[in-house]
Parts: sequence; structure tokens; C-alpha cells
Amino acid sequence: MDDKWSFGFSLPDLPKGKKVTADQAEVLLQSRLREKRGEFEEAVWQLVRFYSSTKRQELAAKHISLLMGLTDDPERQAAYWLALGQSMEQIRNYQEAVNYYKQAFSMEPVRTQSWYFINNNLGYSLIQLEQFA
Repeated sequence: MDDKWSFGFSLPDLPKGKKVTADQAEVLLQSRLREKRGEFEEAVWQLVRFYSSTKRQELAAKHISLLMGLTDDPERQAAYWLALGQSMEQIRNYQEAVNYYKQAFSMEPVRTQSWYFINNNLGYSLIQLEQFA
């Protein structure tokens, strides 16, 4: 056999540490995700703002949906629906904005600021659609 055509590979050493079950590994990884969520969420929000400001609402919505999938906190969910509605307002799609704001209300946000902006933006969008009642 000609040496210039030979190849080899090696396997990495096994990590040192305590062996854990798959369930234990899942819990560990989820806790690490929660610890790093703030950094990840801030990076995604920056992308959302960038896409929104450059009139790429579809990409903004895709990233907001990513964040939605990472939490079951109704307050955060309401904030994400609010952001989706705001992105629709930016492109004057008021009917879709209304749909998103109604979804935000269904999360029953309790923080005053969340509730205020959802209510205010819903009212504005309904006025734009001439749905005054």
C-alpha cells in the first residue's frame, strides 16, 4: 500500500465526569438554557429590531416565534404577540395587527405596561380599520 494515500482518524477522549442518564442530561441542559436565555433572547431581539427596521417583517416574525417556543410564561408570550402586532403596524397590515393584539390579550397579561401597550395598539389598529365600536 502506498503511504501517500493512507489516512487515519482518531476518536476524541471521553469527557471526564459523572455519568448521567438521558433524563438527567436533559434537565441539566434545560437549566443551562435558562441560565443563558437572557443573552440569547437579547441577541434575538436585536435581530428582530433590525429586521423590522429594514421592512423584513417576515424574518422578524420568524425570530419572535422562535422566542415564543422557548417560554410558557404568559407575560412573555403577551410581549411577543405585542411585538408581532407592532411589526404588522409598521407595514400597515392593521387587520393582522389586530389579530396579534387579541392573541396578546388572551395571555391575560398582568403587568401594567404590557396591558397598556396591547390595549393602546389594538385601539389604534381598530381605528385605522374604521372599526370604532
